Amino acid sequence: AAAPNAAGGAGNGAASTGSCSDQVFAIFNGPQGHNDQGVHVNEVVAQVNGRFTEAQVREAVEHLVNEGHLYSTIDDDHFKSTLI
Repeated sequence: AAAPNAAGGAGNGAASTGSCSDQVFAIFNGPQGHNDQGVHVNEVVAQVNGRFTEAQVREAVEHLVNEGHLYSTIDDDHFKSTLI
């Protein structure tokens, strides 16, 4: 499995070609990830714009949590990056 992009920023070109985990991690590190409650999983599903299913996004989130890159905040659907 590829490690998430250390730079954390998937540009417009990279956003459509990266793995689900990479794209999900980039969203959590983006502007919407800079609030106290983090980002809702449904917002991430909307951001990937049909490239991945909700199940794939949730699986990527679970993987990123298990790897220590994300943590849950106000409930089981809001997460925040450990880099922010």
